[in-house]
Amino acid sequence: MSIFKVTVNDRLYTVEVGDLSTSPVEVLVDGEPVQVELDDADSGNRRQGPRRATRRTAGITAKATETAITAPMPGRIVRVSVQEGEIAGAGVEVCVLETMKMEQSIRSSIAGVIKEVKVEAGDSVAAGDVLVELE
Repeated sequence: MSIFKVTVNDRLYTVEVGDLSTSPVEVLVDGEPVQVELDDADSGNRRQGPRRATRRTAGITAKATETAITAPMPGRIVRVSVQEGEIAGAGVEVCVLETMKMEQSIRSSIAGVIKEVKVEAGDSVAAGDVLVELE
């Protein structure tokens, strides 16, 4: 299990996240078990659950430092797939980048809590620009 500190509505929670390859995912919030349904990223259908997470699908895994996910190439942001405060596991889509008339799903190579989303749909980015900061 991965352990995260998450602040929701000014309250700090300790969250332990289980295996993200299954759905529902077992999550412990301050020691209390919670079942979390995952988005079905391939079909666009979303199942309801207490928190949003995404299953890994094909795409580009962006280079990441310990605290940031950066653009692997220049392009235009088509869609941002995460929000501040979300728990994002390795392989989760953070955004979709259009480059040379092709859309690429940009995925995180590290897990963490989304601290700040630095881009929005329509933004142009250069290779190496920070897309998302993690805690």
